[in-house]
Amino acid sequence: MLKVPAVTYKRGFTLIELLIVIAIILILISIALPNFLEAQMRAKVARVRSEFRSIEAALMSYRIQNPRFPFAEPRGSAPYLRKTGYTHGVTIDLLKELTTPTKFIERVNFTDPFIASSIRDPYGNIISHYFYLNYETFAYWRSPPLDKQKDYFEGWALCSFGPDLRDSGCSWLPWIEKKERRIAAEGIYSPTNGTRSLGDLAGYGGFIPAAVGMMAK
Repeated sequence: MLKVPAVTYKRGFTLIELLIVIAIILILISIALPNFLEAQMRAKVARVRSEFRSIEAALMSYRIQNPRFPFAEPRGSAPYLRKTGYTHGVTIDLLKELTTPTKFIERVNFTDPFIASSIRDPYGNIISHYFYLNYETFAYWRSPPLDKQKDYFEGWALCSFGPDLRDSGCSWLPWIEKKERRIAAEGIYSPTNGTRSLGDLAGYGGFIPAAVGMMAK
C-alpha cells in the first residue's frame, strides 16, 4: 500500500509579531538618527574650519609677496570697487589670484556644505562656495568712501552660511568690531548655542583700525 508522506507546515510570524518587530526597529532608528545627524553636522563644521585654515595660510602667503591681500572684485577690472551685486564679497572660487600665476593653494573652488541649492546671487547665478571679502574694497564701496584711510585696511573675511543655511551677514562684521563691540553675536555661529543654532561660520584676518568706524553710516 502506497504511503503518503505527512505534510509539515513551518510556522511563520504572526501579524502582531511583525508589528512588534517594526515598532522596535522604529524606536532604534528614532534613537540613532538624531545622533547620526548631530555627528554629520559636527563633521561639516569641522570641514569648513579646516578649509578656512588652508585658505588663511594661502592668503597670508600671498600677502607676504604682495602689497595687499587679494581684492574682492569678480571681474578684476576695477580692483578697488566692490560690486553692489556682491554685497557680502565674492565667492571664493573667483579668487584666482591665489592659484595664478603663483600657486599659493592647490584650488579655490571650495564648496560651502551649508548653502542650499536654491540660493542665488543678485544676477541669478547659483551660489555654492564660501564668501571672501577684502575690507579695503569695503572702504571704497562705502558711502562716502574711506579713500584717505584705505591703506589702513589690512583685513579680510571668509564666510560660510552655517547650519542655519542662510546668510547672516558675517562679512559685514570686521573682526575688530566683533572683538571690541561684540556686535557680531547674532551673526556668528557658536556650537555652544546648539549644533543647529543661527549664524555664519566666519574667519577673519589682518587688521582693521577700530577708529575707522566701518559700521558707521
